[in-house]
Amino acid sequence: MKLMIVDDNLQVREGIAYGINWQEYGIDDVCACADGLEAWQKINGFSPDIIIADICMPNMDGIELLEKVRTLDKSCRYILLSAYSEFEYAQKAIRLGADDYILKPVKPRKLIELVMKNVRVLLDVRQESRDYYNVYEKIFINTLLAGKRIDSTNRFKKFLEYKYNLILESNLLFAAVLKVERADSSDIKVPVPELPHSALAGLLDQTKCLLPLPLDGHSFLLLGKGDYSKLVAHTIFTELRNKIKQLNTSFTDKNIKITAGISDTVSISEIHCAYSQAVSALDMAYYELPGSVLFYQDYQTVTMPEFQETVQKDYIEQITSCILSVNQEELSHVFEAFEKECRQKQYKPSDIAAFFKRLYFYVIRHTKLEASLEFEQSLLASHTHFDTLFHTFVKFVLRSLQNNALLSADSYSNIIQNICVYLGDHFKEPLTVESVAEKFNRTPNYISAKFKKEVGKSFTDYLVELRIQKATALLTYTNKSISEIASEVGFNSYTYFSKTFRKYTGKNAGSFRKPSAPPPHT
Repeated sequence: MKLMIVDDNLQVREGIAYGINWQEYGIDDVCACADGLEAWQKINGFSPDIIIADICMPNMDGIELLEKVRTLDKSCRYILLSAYSEFEYAQKAIRLGADDYILKPVKPRKLIELVMKNVRVLLDVRQESRDYYNVYEKIFINTLLAGKRIDSTNRFKKFLEYKYNLILESNLLFAAVLKVERADSSDIKVPVPELPHSALAGLLDQTKCLLPLPLDGHSFLLLGKGDYSKLVAHTIFTELRNKIKQLNTSFTDKNIKITAGISDTVSISEIHCAYSQAVSALDMAYYELPGSVLFYQDYQTVTMPEFQETVQKDYIEQITSCILSVNQEELSHVFEAFEKECRQKQYKPSDIAAFFKRLYFYVIRHTKLEASLEFEQSLLASHTHFDTLFHTFVKFVLRSLQNNALLSADSYSNIIQNICVYLGDHFKEPLTVESVAEKFNRTPNYISAKFKKEVGKSFTDYLVELRIQKATALLTYTNKSISEIASEVGFNSYTYFSKTFRKYTGKNAGSFRKPSAPPPHT
């Protein structure tokens, strides 16, 4: 499918053309023109399937272009775009053959829905072909991802038969969502079509009853013939699980595993429900190992509870206490109890992820555990299984202890421990060695000398480093402005914050910002 955008407003024109990923919706080629005359000059060479044109433009307006387009191709869908809401414009546009009319300012979602409606009309009037079903496949996948019901079971059946030779005599099917991941659960960037898709297709080709459809760069949807007989269905699912295990074995040397969730058998009209079931089953693999294959029917009554705040707080306090006292034996016991509880109760993955982030930043603030940006990015930003997240975190803490990253309890006096905890809780405030000394009924000279002796750095350096650590976390995991962050961590001057941040990290504060895609300009 080809889409042409015609608008003399550069921001609107490029916002529609390039601010929306049209390929996700079956639009493979987009052309942007500044007015009707430019569009008319390009129309024969480009041959658009859908045109979105503004009414009011210089040289040749949208209605004049419409008149010319209709002399060439009656099947091209034409959508008029304008800030003019007068009914006379709509009347003239409809009389000349416009298919739709939308007013500025345009909301991307509404425009996408309008274009998709016109794409479906084109699909209905054009002859069946491989191009037709390539576009239909993208629309079908998009419909499933949106959790919506397919609009025509007959069209869907024809798609399966024509493109994949999958004939559903009984109108029953099941779905499986397969996710490609590394055996160590780290993030994977290899696109599915380049890695397992062809191998899976070859492995399943012998049955002629299963087909894989790519969903994105690391997962795909598997559809197969279903059966309402529980015995037959169980046999089918078991065979599929064995095939996936066989495929995983072939990927052993590549550190790759395919983890899958398989739905129950449903009628063809309920394919969206089968997809939802498969995703739910796949979610349960969080507490399993990469390469697991889970059946929805085994987990449909399982509800993942929330990780209660009081329980989280208790674990954080226990772990922090063990780190401060460098008690590795007790720390291991706490971690073992935590792991056992999580596996038994199977808390929501999102709650577990949030807990580890909270725990990490808490111990960084309240102990001498050294922050690691690499650790934060590799572990906390990407986690697909509890086992990997948990054991990597434990190794990180124990390694820090074993490498003498923390001071022993004997050389860390109670008053300095209490001051460090106090600084961790009040670092946002305008603290000075004098104010802290007064808080703990000591002289500034006493605090300064004892801090330097035990901690190995001055009171001021410790406080600044603590604030920089907190700022780094806010820069990495929030969208707050740098000036807001500077103020929030206790710096009164943005300039002083920037200078200090670079001094302690060797980088500008902005370099810790995660890049984000700009919103569409429509």
